[in-house]
Order: sequence, then C-alpha cells, then structure tokens
Amino acid sequence: MGLLNGAASCDFDGLASRAIADGTNVSFGGSGDPAALWRDLEAQGATPMADLITVLQLAVDTTDDGQGTVFWVWPAVATLDDWSDATDEQRSELADLFGDEALADWDLFGGYIGYRVGITDTGRWAFFVQGD
Repeated sequence: MGLLNGAASCDFDGLASRAIADGTNVSFGGSGDPAALWRDLEAQGATPMADLITVLQLAVDTTDDGQGTVFWVWPAVATLDDWSDATDEQRSELADLFGDEALADWDLFGGYIGYRVGITDTGRWAFFVQGD
C-alpha cells in the first residue's frame, strides 16, 4: 500500500497492515494497533492522515543510524542536529503548512517535533511519529 494513497483515502486498516508488516514505530508510547491509535487521534481532533500527506510533500533528507541503515526522512528539518540550521525557506514552508503557532512552539522547544516519516533504503516504513 502506498502511504499517500492510504492516507488520502483514510484507509486506516490498510496503512495499519503495512505498518505492522514493516514494524513501523507509530507511537513513542507504543501502540499495538496503529489503526485504533489513528482513529482515536482523529476522534480527538488531530489529523494524522492529513499530516502524513503534508509531511510526505515536504523536502526529504537522508540519515544513517550508524549501523548501516539509511533512512529517507520527511521533512528534511527533522534530521537537523541544530534547529538554528533550518533555512528561511524551510521555516516559511513549515509556517505555511502548519501555522505560525506551530513554528513558534518548535522555536521554543529548539527543534522540529511535528510528525516525521522514515523509510529505509530498502523500502521498509520505519516510523511515523511526532514529538521529540
């Protein structure tokens, strides 16, 4: 299942099947059922499917875990070691998509803590998480 297509059609079960098969980390707190997590988040007013679509349309960067696994990470700013290295263009793009309030929160925190997506160079969906 393609992530964009699954998110666009809100195919929670299809995306969850892929996440389970790939061993995708969808929550720092752990979640045995990604579909239930995403449904709960949506019921609380969050928009994980829309955020997945948005994040996958941002610039991508690669990072290495130090053990030979390369990850493609969206958005690229999630790979920055220092938030002050975010370019004006990146900051503007984030503000346009997520709002000035979110950008201000990230400035206070000192880094991007919105949703990020990671896919390994072998095509395994490794993570779809937010937070630090």
